[in-house]
Amino acid sequence: MKLADLKGRKAGICVSGGLDSRTVAKTLVESGVDVVCFTADLAQPDEADINDVVEKMAPCGAPTFVVDLKQEMAEACFEVI
Repeated sequence: MKLADLKGRKAGICVSGGLDSRTVAKTLVESGVDVVCFTADLAQPDEADINDVVEKMAPCGAPTFVVDLKQEMAEACFEVI
């Protein structure tokens, strides 16, 4: 699939708020893709406030949603130990 094939279509992407995420989101938006961004809240110790990801992604022009997956992550961890 090429970028041009996505023009006018909806695409969801997982983002961290980092440079790569912002670059991909902005490129897709500027190419006419209807982008929706998602980030998972897994209680990451390196994220003081997961909502900072939403702020970092805002200039890209695509809505960003935080998906609370803390419970699911805890359950998955207990399954493997």
